[in-house]
Amino acid sequence: MEYPELTVASVFCSGGIGMTGYVDAGFTPVYAADLEKQPLEIFDANFRYSNGASVTHQENAELLIGSAIRQAVRKLTGSDTIHLLEQGPSCHDYTGLQLRGDFGRRTLMLDALRLIEEVQPMVAVIEEVPKFLLPKHKDVSDEYFARLKKMNYRSAYRIMNTVHYESNQSRERYVHIFVHNELGIDPIFPEPILGKEKRVKDFLDVDHFFSGHFSDKIKTKNHFMCTVTSGSPEWFAKGGIKWEPTDDELKLCMDLDPKKYKSASTKTAMKQAVGNGIPAKLTYHIGKTIIDQILRLEQKHDGTWVGKK
Repeated sequence: MEYPELTVASVFCSGGIGMTGYVDAGFTPVYAADLEKQPLEIFDANFRYSNGASVTHQENAELLIGSAIRQAVRKLTGSDTIHLLEQGPSCHDYTGLQLRGDFGRRTLMLDALRLIEEVQPMVAVIEEVPKFLLPKHKDVSDEYFARLKKMNYRSAYRIMNTVHYESNQSRERYVHIFVHNELGIDPIFPEPILGKEKRVKDFLDVDHFFSGHFSDKIKTKNHFMCTVTSGSPEWFAKGGIKWEPTDDELKLCMDLDPKKYKSASTKTAMKQAVGNGIPAKLTYHIGKTIIDQILRLEQKHDGTWVGKK
């Protein structure tokens, strides 16, 4: 089989931070959905189809159906083949940062499974915070894992720390990979790259930083960067001068090139995108593994993708 491009669709797109890694790995974004307008504006500013067309759609994931995704992809590309469907449902109701109760976003993990079944991509990835697996969330996780048994996919998950995949921050993620049964192969994860973990001094010119969490200590540039959220890190300091992280510094924390990745229209929107995103280096290594070892494809000189010999 020969493909002109490797297509990736994204639901809960979070401004396309994770998409940056998939694009660097070789995928072409053909669809992106989010309930919120601002993440889509950031995604649209950074990723458009080769003909300049927007791939963004403002949709409520609970109401979104797979046939609509396939139809949109077919209209854009002429084919409804989707090599990868990547999803990162909101983590707020799992992290404990949501102080006003459960707003029902935990069940977005079930919608993510439903969309895989409806879209039928060759490969799918769901990422979430590891707290999804805590006993207090068993009402959702038990149903989630029960549904897996009925899907036409082989699947496996791992808890992966981004710092072991060349990322600029230490951030644990629940990563679940699904491989369509037709491919006849089990999920494969990238192996950790040990011995190359980055400290803050490797990418930021600071002496100290503080996560903003009352239980944490002020840390030095020799530490790993904390998990970056909409409010963390709270400040950086050097030579006695303290400041709130700039957009460019937040981008570096998420493995983004400040010169290439376009910022949000407001600082608040950028911080929200960073808080909901997954560092690009992790998605790069996941994407490369999917292409090389699961899809077993390679790119020819003319840009087309063919099966490895």
